[in-house]
Amino acid sequence: SYLQRFQRVPITPDMQQDLIWWYTPRLNGVSLEYFNALPAPDIVVEIDASDYGLCALDVSSQVALTYQFSDSERALIAAFKAGTPNGFDINFRELLSCAFAVHAWGRRWGSGASRNDRPRHVQFRIDNTSAVAWQTKLASCKSRAQVIIRLLNWWETSFQLRFSASHVAGSDNERADTGSRIAANPSYAVKFSSLTPGWSPVSPTVDIQGLIDIWQRISERTPLPTPRSSNTAEP
Repeated sequence: SYLQRFQRVPITPDMQQDLIWWYTPRLNGVSLEYFNALPAPDIVVEIDASDYGLCALDVSSQVALTYQFSDSERALIAAFKAGTPNGFDINFRELLSCAFAVHAWGRRWGSGASRNDRPRHVQFRIDNTSAVAWQTKLASCKSRAQVIIRLLNWWETSFQLRFSASHVAGSDNERADTGSRIAANPSYAVKFSSLTPGWSPVSPTVDIQGLIDIWQRISERTPLPTPRSSNTAEP
């Protein structure tokens, strides 16, 4: 049905989170640089996700981040594959790879830019077209994924970065693909070492729930103003 001019609309928790995203000064009035045509990437990050873990590779710095799913996280993956709509699909996991990368390296990436400079362009290279679309649109109908997208948005402007995603063929994403499967079989760890000689290994300092908790703390520190009752009251 169509909304009437003075109709009251209940605000859901998800709607509140999106309102917080727009209300906070850090995300309101974003520089128009974020809407210009994309420059060449300053930083390229190869990422991948599997049923066993995640991998993100900062190519120019030769730093490799890997994350192995816990038993409870793998149980969520198994439940999703069995038909439970818990949002732990492969697209969500690809987004997690992006989030772990920014949590680990975002401050360093943005440290060389002043407020008068354009945002530094970070390009995530992903072999999953749906995940590319989610990252590009910065929107998902899945609540789990939308929390991570909000967090990525926050970091983007906090660190003066600009994120984009591009699709790569699976055959061109061998390093990250192998890194995400280290927990599956010891042979993957051997192969990953051979594909990243001299690279520095990094492990995330938080788990998946830790990423979600970061956004929850941000939203708790950003209370929404109380709207004037005259805005929604019937005439």
